[in-house]
Amino acid sequence: MRTLTTQQLATLNSTVGYSAWARVKVERSGLWYDLTNLESRDFLEEVSWSNSSDSPTTGATVRCKREVNGASLAPLMVGTAINTFSGAYSALLKEGRLFTVEAAVVPLGMEPTSSDWAEVFRGRIDEVDCAEDLVFTGRDYGWGLLQDTVIESEREYGSPTGVDVQLVQQDILDDNGLSAFTLYTPLSPSWALKKYVQKGEPVADALSALARQLGWEVRWKWLSSGPGTGNWRLWFWSPDRSATVPAWTYGPGEYQRLEEVRTSMADIRNVVEVVYSDRSDLDVAGNPKRKTVSVSDATSIAANGRRFMRIAEDATSNVDTSSEATTLANTGLADLKDAPLGVSFEVLFHPGLELGDLVKLEGNAVHFTADQTASVQSLTHTLNAGGATTKITLLGRPTIGRRTWLDMEQRPGIAPASPFTGPDAPSSLATAETVTGLRVRFTAPTLGPGAASYELHVSTTNGFTPSSSTCRNTSDATEFNVADLTPGTTYYVRVVPRDAKGNRGTASAQLTLTPKYVAPGILQPRVSWGVLPLNGDFEVSTGTSSPPDAWSFSGTWNTHAQTTTDVLSGKVAIHFPNTATTATLTGQPFTVREGEVWVFSCFYKQSVGTTASGVLAFTYLDANLGALSSVSVNLGASAATNTWTRAVQRVTIPAGARFGEVSFSRSGSYGGSLTVDSVDALRAVGWGAWTNVAFENSWSNANLAVYGPVQYRVNDLGEAEFRGMALAPSPAPANDATMFTLPAGVRPADYRRVFDRGTTTGTMARVYCEVTGPVKVSSIAAGNSLSLDGVRYFVS
Repeated sequence: MRTLTTQQLATLNSTVGYSAWARVKVERSGLWYDLTNLESRDFLEEVSWSNSSDSPTTGATVRCKREVNGASLAPLMVGTAINTFSGAYSALLKEGRLFTVEAAVVPLGMEPTSSDWAEVFRGRIDEVDCAEDLVFTGRDYGWGLLQDTVIESEREYGSPTGVDVQLVQQDILDDNGLSAFTLYTPLSPSWALKKYVQKGEPVADALSALARQLGWEVRWKWLSSGPGTGNWRLWFWSPDRSATVPAWTYGPGEYQRLEEVRTSMADIRNVVEVVYSDRSDLDVAGNPKRKTVSVSDATSIAANGRRFMRIAEDATSNVDTSSEATTLANTGLADLKDAPLGVSFEVLFHPGLELGDLVKLEGNAVHFTADQTASVQSLTHTLNAGGATTKITLLGRPTIGRRTWLDMEQRPGIAPASPFTGPDAPSSLATAETVTGLRVRFTAPTLGPGAASYELHVSTTNGFTPSSSTCRNTSDATEFNVADLTPGTTYYVRVVPRDAKGNRGTASAQLTLTPKYVAPGILQPRVSWGVLPLNGDFEVSTGTSSPPDAWSFSGTWNTHAQTTTDVLSGKVAIHFPNTATTATLTGQPFTVREGEVWVFSCFYKQSVGTTASGVLAFTYLDANLGALSSVSVNLGASAATNTWTRAVQRVTIPAGARFGEVSFSRSGSYGGSLTVDSVDALRAVGWGAWTNVAFENSWSNANLAVYGPVQYRVNDLGEAEFRGMALAPSPAPANDATMFTLPAGVRPADYRRVFDRGTTTGTMARVYCEVTGPVKVSSIAAGNSLSLDGVRYFVS
């Protein structure tokens, strides 16, 4: 119970009663405004706040007068004094503003002094409604902010030797901009977390998930003693399940009409089984073995029959040892093995009671003769002009919410068949294939109990039965979206409904679909899909358990090879560890043509220098993708240690080849690691056939046997090239005489091209290539030879 002052205790124990007062303050720009004394007017009509063991959030509702004596509190009233700050419009009641509720209890006939007030709620305004009454609502500041803050980046927490869970929770707060919250842990649970990856979700869900694995909870509570006394703190705590001393006692004349006095076996669980993955015991594939621990209570079974509950921890759960699973099972059993007495009643406002407090109700000779003691399950405080009350629900011994345990039982595909009837099967299922995934829509069942949630089951086995191994997702919406499926593979889909108690209903009819392949136009923006081989920089990968898209692997992926961020370009490269195993990564085939010249290459580095580490190969394939032949270049013989080195090979496509395929392999005899990046295949520029020139003005070929004929050719880019040696006539030709004339398509693109060429006598002669076709020579002696090798220009 919250620590009360001597004056407050005396007042609450007064036999003649007491009066309760409330005030609400709203913060704007660092200033606090009291709604009970605003512009010398009292706008507050009613304030209520409530919390429950089944929910970590405390919510408050404040009802106000819209206008008092001409002063308006309505937030959309511009120009009123209340909604003006520093000369500009600034509504006082606005979402996001902090507000507090303060309460005072004083003897009858007295008004509270400053020392009588105690803060009983602190939160943020979530919603303001001024349609009829002026009402605003909000959640408590701590948990509300944690619910609204989403973990945007996945991070790894824990360590191989373990980190205390409360330290991990504080790290999660700090890493997500919530370092202002210092987690208060009254008693360490002595649970150290091994390495795990925290996924993206609200911070509140992440902290709660860790707490629930112990049977603990995280809650925004007032700290009455210890560090930070007299303030609100985030608590990581466990209710005192062994408590026996009541925090407060109510006699028959103090508690008003009992709204509920009941016991029920619906939530009893006296056999609790926990399924977990034992990280210390791996199967042949290196995966933790799934194991179970089970605990039971013979007394409860004898009284109520066998009431079974299974809690299945995910494979990535931090509950990964027998002792941890047993602790979880025993805590659940202790909280659920009995049929607790549930009592609901109203009393005069009590500011000190908290969830988990034990309260004694003295016998009233109507509902019970003996005194009854139970823990506070929920509290609702209401203060208005008509009075001040606290509605209390008591339920059994101090525990976390029973609903929290039963929600854990509802994990998909785990709970056994229920003795109660579940919802009917969903209908009107419609599916659509997406890239590497699927979308399923359906209609909620109309027969049987209402469906509160649904499980999506996916299998590659036709006619499969839904189970924990086939469950891919759960949702309370009538639509599922699933990614990370293999394109081109046939999948079978069924949907299983669940009611609010976790009872599983009838599975839907089976649907069949095949996810689509990735189209080039929707690849990630950083990927150039026009470069061959496709995904040669390995930047696109639709799943971490397989090689990058467009590549296949011979070996065990993530064992004999895996992706790495130690790269030459982009973000991803391929790393072959020192496993003494031959492994090959092969790219998707691409089209080639006979006679084309291709250059293929890759960059690599290796941990052991100047040692043969692998092979880069180019394989020619026929029209049926059968291998014709291949060429290769060895990696490593001239590579320095841990230095990026380029391997390159030039090939001419042989007759019959229709496709080409690039691959690289790690040698099994190489005793080091190998990293490969930027695999590239480029087609060289193609050239037309060489054509002999038709000499004019007695020019001829010089020494044909040695230099060959004077010829020209044009490449795919429109560039003309000459070769050969021309012999000047005797007597010497006139200056600018035509040597030969070029046909259309070989002539310069726009202007005369001029080349100075050497002759056999060591002099220079000038060659003119005219746009009209003539190739002329000036100033050459009779019988001199003139080289045309290397004359190049772009044609028209």
